[in-house]
Amino acid sequence: MIVEGVSFLNDVLFSGILFALLPTLYLVPRLYGKIEPLLGIKPRKKDTQYEAAGIISPKLVLTGILLALLAFGAESLSETDWNLAEWDSGWADQAGSTAIWLSLGIAAVIAVIVLLLMRSRKTRQGNADTGAGGGVPHA
Repeated sequence: MIVEGVSFLNDVLFSGILFALLPTLYLVPRLYGKIEPLLGIKPRKKDTQYEAAGIISPKLVLTGILLALLAFGAESLSETDWNLAEWDSGWADQAGSTAIWLSLGIAAVIAVIVLLLMRSRKTRQGNADTGAGGGVPHA
């Protein structure tokens, strides 16, 4: 428990404050109004007011709480040894390394078939394009 607390404190101090907060506090005033045109958006003005009511709604808060509870439940289940959707075929254990080579071979065959289909479609499309123009595009 103490190790996790120290790890959390380390993450907050170094990842949060040192590498996020301090550069943000330094860069935001210097880049104010300079980044937005590069992103293709209208620059902010100092008199622009943003309303939190337009962003934070009861639906957003409820969705956030439900997602947090879902994440907590999923993490709690992952800490137990209860496997909800784990499937293991007995064949892979019996075949040993043959199963790996068989799956690699099947993937290679599928890749070759896809490449041949792509080439045949490109050849068919190329023949259709050169029919009336004599092979010279836009001349």
